[in-house]
Order: sequence, then structure tokens, then C-alpha cells
Amino acid sequence: MADSKDYIFKNTNGKLDFIGDFEGFYQADEDPWCQSGQGDMARYYQKSRQRILNKIDNKEEKSFIIEVGCGLGHFTEQIKVHHPTSEVFGVDLSQTAITKAKKLFAEPNFFVCNAKELSSQFSIKSVDVVILNQLLWYIVDDIEEALASIRAVLKQNGLLIISNAFAREQKYGLEKLPYFDGTQRFLTNMNEWQLISAEYYDDNETHTDGHFQMRPLHG
Repeated sequence: MADSKDYIFKNTNGKLDFIGDFEGFYQADEDPWCQSGQGDMARYYQKSRQRILNKIDNKEEKSFIIEVGCGLGHFTEQIKVHHPTSEVFGVDLSQTAITKAKKLFAEPNFFVCNAKELSSQFSIKSVDVVILNQLLWYIVDDIEEALASIRAVLKQNGLLIISNAFAREQKYGLEKLPYFDGTQRFLTNMNEWQLISAEYYDDNETHTDGHFQMRPLHG
């Protein structure tokens, strides 16, 4: 099993530098971050993913759903099972991840794309729900650009759901998103967005769990 520390973050004299070699990690590891839900993160994923599903179930219109950073597609498939009549897409910037997802699951639709490119891949104001699942630390340096692209594709009453594990000793992204409370403050102050809920859960796992729901403010 490959170690994400060799591909995603590099520790230099106690400081983490973002490498972001997701392609290399997916080529080296059959189940990065145990996202299949079979490893050490199984209980965390089960609880966190169910919370996302509960939020989607509360959405009146859910015909078009995108999971950004879908990886191997395990949760994207779970969304499709829960909403069989919805059009569900999983996108990831790793071609290897998308290739593996397509082999694992006949549906949903998978293709290569990152958060900053959504508005060039999907029609403007066409999407009901966008999910950023375990993605914050990988887009923190470009989060304003990513949120602008997501806002462009969401419908007037669309919903952005952000789900993320928060390390008890966070070592990256502290300048913009320090822990759950700092992330909540940052999202509250985002122009052209309304933060409609922020929820924090401590289930006695290695990481705590944070969930945010945001609605775009279209002119």
C-alpha cells in the first residue's frame, strides 16, 4: 500500500508542502485513502457519507448531481443507488482514478475534470447539487476560483455540499481554512454565496467531520 505522504504532501522541516501527484498515487495504490470503505477509515466514511445523502434527500430537486473529487467512484455509486432517476456525475483530476471508476461501476458518468473547470464542462445554471467530498486541502490555494466555477453551474436554488475530515492537529491550509471554525468563517464571508448550515461532528475517530451547505447568490 502506497503512502499518500509520498505523493500529496511533502514534509520539509516540519512544514507541509503540497505536491498533488494524485495520478501517481492512484497508479501506486489500489485503494487510496481506503475510500472503498474497507480500511481504517470505514466507520468515518460510513457516517460522513450518510450525512451527505441525508442532505441530498432534503433537496426538492435532485435531477443533476456532481461529486467533485470522486476518486474511484464508491460514493458516487452510492449516490446513484439512492437516487436512481437522477443524473449523477463523478469527476476527478486523475485519469487513472476515472479509468478505475469506470471499470468498477457501469453507472454513474465519470470523466476527468477539476473543480475550477466545472463551468467549462457543464452548462451554466444547470446543476442541482455539487458535492465537494474530502477535497478542501487540495483546492485551498485556489478555492475562490473553484467556488466561482461551481457557482456558475448551479441553478438558482442549487446546493453546494462540502464534506471534509478535520485533523485534530491540522498542518496545512491554516492561513485560509484553520480547522472547522476558521473554515466556517471563511465560507461565511464568501461573496455571492450564502452559507446556510455548518455542522461539526466528533465521532471519536482519528478525524472529526465537518459539513457545510451553501447556496449561490445569482444576480
